[in-house]
Amino acid sequence: MTQVGHTAIVAHDAGAANHIIAWLAGGHLPDNHYALCLQGPAASIYKTQIGDFEYRDYKDAMTGASCLLSGSGWSSDLEHNARGYAANNTIHSIAVLDHWVNYPDRFIRNQNTILPDALWVTDQYAYSLASQQFSDIVVQQRHNAFLERQLKEIKQQQKSRSPAADSTCLFLMEPIRLPWNRSEKPGEIEALDYFLNHYRALKLQDFKRIIIRPHPSDPSGKYQPYLTHYYSAIDIDVNESDSLSTLMASADIIVGCQSYAMVIGLALGKTVVSALPDYAPPCPLPHKNIVCLAHCVASGTA
Repeated sequence: MTQVGHTAIVAHDAGAANHIIAWLAGGHLPDNHYALCLQGPAASIYKTQIGDFEYRDYKDAMTGASCLLSGSGWSSDLEHNARGYAANNTIHSIAVLDHWVNYPDRFIRNQNTILPDALWVTDQYAYSLASQQFSDIVVQQRHNAFLERQLKEIKQQQKSRSPAADSTCLFLMEPIRLPWNRSEKPGEIEALDYFLNHYRALKLQDFKRIIIRPHPSDPSGKYQPYLTHYYSAIDIDVNESDSLSTLMASADIIVGCQSYAMVIGLALGKTVVSALPDYAPPCPLPHKNIVCLAHCVASGTA
């Protein structure tokens, strides 16, 4: 039985769930009593990082709760509905912001805005953005346990890595929700096309292999049909089985659009490239040292 006054944790998308589960696993949350409503990628992450759990729907998880800790994802209405239930039942509501884009829109469904009482972020960039965009909400910067754990795991694997004859490029897929109006292809495929057609403008070290790492929300086999269309001297594979830390440990170059994992690559000291085409919006990641492929193509220099 859940103790009265517990914290209800409601999450679906991978971004915020990674942070919440890292806090749970590391004992970084102030409460010791939780009820979990985890669905989709969040449930898979919890099972991988911690183990099985007793699933509850969000109303059951929040019965008797004094606090709601929720994600702020796009792929589901679960977290939005939980925040609405918290507002109607005088439950203190905290939402975790995991990225640096579209903050206000995360709390709107069908023109209905439901804001939390507080926001948790994990770096100074997010803190500044959230404080500007939500002037009436308490914003707190918390320890980035997820990044810390990822760096530790990757560095441990790098120690045992055998030197490769050729460099490896890891392409991090992510769902692109805004159309770019160039073709009927998904934006993430457009970015991959753009990278394969223009990567030589980067003037990086030679690499003979590209590993495509699907996003946690991608259905299995999503990218296999596209691989037959690439005629290149570069070997391209999709890896759906190895962990992000394993793939990043073996990669020399990290490529994506605006993925959080690109920030992990920067923290590791790896070359990180944004493959957003020149006709897409610019990469919104505020971190320095991300190489913009479109800029290199335009200037002819890396």
